[in-house]
Amino acid sequence: MASAKRPNFLIVIADDLGFSDTGPYGSEIPTPTLDRLAGEGVTMTGFHTASACSPTRAMLLSGTDNHIAGLGQMAEFVRNRPEYHGRPGYEGYLNFRVAALPEILQDNGYHTVLSGKWHLGLKKELSPHARGFDKSFVYLAGAGNHYNNEPQLGDHPFQSPSVNGDGLWMHNDQFLDRKKDLPADFYSTTTFCDKMIDFLHERTAEEKGKPFFAYLALTAPHWPLQAPRETIAKYRGKYDAGPEALRAARLAALKARGLVPPDVFPAPMVGAVSKEWDAMSAQERAESSRRMETYAAMVDLIDAHLARVLAALEATDELDNTFVFFCSDNGAEGKLLESLPMMAGTPLVECIRRFYDNSLDNIGAADSFVWYGPRWAAAATAPSRGFKAWATEGGIRCPAIVRFPPLVAPPPPDATPAAAAAGTPEESSSPEQKRRRNHIVSHDFTTVMDILPTLLDLAQIAHPYPSRFRGRDIVAPRGVSWVPYLRSLSAVHSHSSSSHTLPSQSEPLQPNEQQPSLSGSTSLPRRHSSSSPTHPAVSTPAAAPQILPPHSDTSTTTGWELFGQRAIRRGRHKAVYIPAPLGSGLWELFDVEADPGEVCVLARRGRGGWEEGGEGLEERQGGTGGKGEGEGEDEQHERILQELLDEWVKYEDETGLYDPDPLAGEGEGVGAYV
Repeated sequence: MASAKRPNFLIVIADDLGFSDTGPYGSEIPTPTLDRLAGEGVTMTGFHTASACSPTRAMLLSGTDNHIAGLGQMAEFVRNRPEYHGRPGYEGYLNFRVAALPEILQDNGYHTVLSGKWHLGLKKELSPHARGFDKSFVYLAGAGNHYNNEPQLGDHPFQSPSVNGDGLWMHNDQFLDRKKDLPADFYSTTTFCDKMIDFLHERTAEEKGKPFFAYLALTAPHWPLQAPRETIAKYRGKYDAGPEALRAARLAALKARGLVPPDVFPAPMVGAVSKEWDAMSAQERAESSRRMETYAAMVDLIDAHLARVLAALEATDELDNTFVFFCSDNGAEGKLLESLPMMAGTPLVECIRRFYDNSLDNIGAADSFVWYGPRWAAAATAPSRGFKAWATEGGIRCPAIVRFPPLVAPPPPDATPAAAAAGTPEESSSPEQKRRRNHIVSHDFTTVMDILPTLLDLAQIAHPYPSRFRGRDIVAPRGVSWVPYLRSLSAVHSHSSSSHTLPSQSEPLQPNEQQPSLSGSTSLPRRHSSSSPTHPAVSTPAAAPQILPPHSDTSTTTGWELFGQRAIRRGRHKAVYIPAPLGSGLWELFDVEADPGEVCVLARRGRGGWEEGGEGLEERQGGTGGKGEGEGEDEQHERILQELLDEWVKYEDETGLYDPDPLAGEGEGVGAYV
């Protein structure tokens, strides 16, 4: 490929994948493809999304807040809630106030393709083909059978897309008959990757002359948990110790890799369950473990089939000119619907009991329909609190990996002294061990809204705002480009590797070693810059480089709201509101850098005024922000919380957020919709 060609883009999004479910984040599930991407790129620990799938996808493709882009609440959630109907930002689809990323790229000479889940509109005029994709093979809804093996429901009252996908499949601008047009051996991850490879292989000469934007939106590992028996068998017995043991192992691995602080205090497990692990019978434990084994198999297959997509790009010598980004759309799914009194006898539960076989030997099969529940999800989101649909970190902090050699170029393993630091002779190290020692870790706050500005920056395309776009008025993106940030990470890492002996990323950091409190492998001074270089090539600076975090300005705030849960963050401080009975029904302040589990409440504010805070953790080392003159610790925290609440009012005004008083307990029921 010509060196002057603009970069290609491959965006891969997994569905409900937990923070520590893959190898780069310490999982016991082998994911060599993701290990390679991380080893040759950047592993991010501060990447944030919305707390549920379609709002995140709207933010990714628009570069702005979901309340602006049309998914202020999920379409499934507001369908029977008339108070949301007719409100701008709550259309239930990617609205036309935003210029969608594929539309912008298409208008600027990119070949745009999508394979997988859309979840941003069910009608033809709202489909990917109508929003900038030249070619697409898509499932329009949010969840479905991974084998396309759906029961004949007849006149059964429950006809949700999760059990009936008729009329929800499209190829380009044509609807498909899933019973006739999908492959006989359909399995979601396999088929979506097959179609993406076909799109890449079948490009015309004209299309090959263009850079491409490829969006691979997988439906795994979203429920129903289903995978081939032979893959499930690889994990037989691995989870027999239960979710608490898995959580402990995952936390230890995260600490060993420097991905969480070594003294992190994890949040307690949350969520309603019918029985805790210790109270389960042997049969119940076996069934629970089998569900987790099936989930692991689904993650395994994501990695295996992603390897085929990357191999297709390598075969055409395009991989190294392709910005590859992998992430999850929200935290792990922690709902256990059958255990909730409010769900007993509802159509979904009754439909599953009538039409599916969830016996132990059949779990994971095409005619099974299971999910794994809150304890396994909490193991995947630890040390964070909560999971999907929560505004706490467990719902919105997600795994993310970037690989793009022209911008992020770790030094060759044999050119660094890292092996000596690990006490391992370089010549005896495996390629995977070398990559792990030399990979870059980013701990800075980032958001899914940053993807659009980053890709436009790399493609050297200006966002069309404030001009009219395709005959309509549009809004500006709220995200920022990562190009200066990623360049600075690479430069700092290269400088540090050539100048210092670094602790191995595979070994626990000792208290007297440099802690990864800043992005990258060492703690170096950093400064903020508003400049945004337009060329992605990495240059070697004359002086010691500094990291340029994309959201380092402490006056910048980011907000979240779904299902009545709310959060607002500025710098290291985050205010969270979770309605009772899930939460306190008060605004609570946390320092999420010192306390990523959101365990220690620094201050509380309710309708009646201030509440006593400071519960949870013992006093931690390190400051939590600048104090005013003569200001005590409590006064400082109350001031910070009040400032964040003032920012919340601004966030509501800027986004058009409509926030009715949440119904008690409503948050526990959203799993039926998402």
